[in-house]
Amino acid sequence: MKRILISIAACLLCLSVFSETKQSKADSASILYNAHSEIRLNLLMAVMGYPEVSIEHYATNNSGFGLGLALALEKPEIVYSRLIATPFYRFYFGSKRASGLFIECFGMMTVAEIEGGYSGSFYSSYYYRQPSKEVDLGFGASLGYKLLTKSGLTGNLTLGVGRLYQSIGTSAYPRIEVAIGKRF
Repeated sequence: MKRILISIAACLLCLSVFSETKQSKADSASILYNAHSEIRLNLLMAVMGYPEVSIEHYATNNSGFGLGLALALEKPEIVYSRLIATPFYRFYFGSKRASGLFIECFGMMTVAEIEGGYSGSFYSSYYYRQPSKEVDLGFGASLGYKLLTKSGLTGNLTLGVGRLYQSIGTSAYPRIEVAIGKRF
């Protein structure tokens, strides 16, 4: 009787172990192929004082669109752009869903806080500029690569260039992204 109970318990244990491994394989496959969105943090921008969080929705197996928001943590005296919003569209060339090499077109909107102060030169009159908030818009393109793990973690490396059109400061700007994320 004892041997029969041990045999039944061993069979049930084996069945439960094998069913869990099949379920976990199915879960990892569903994350890779059935996930429709991703959230990520740009680590490079966070180190520079602009933590950027992006969310991306996959429209098809090889394209996606999203929005990145960055908020300045430094004082306005050091960094004049206080908020950066970056909508983007990506086209992927990889074999897995929304992974591998991609090209990206993006827009950028910055909200800058300009300090007041006196301006002028020795030969011209001095004037006082009032503190203000200004909005600047721009567009650009980039090239990147997205790495994907079986558990749904992602890594992004992106390099590109854009141009601001109302140009508070410089008119050209780089787009550099070193990010980690999670698909859901």
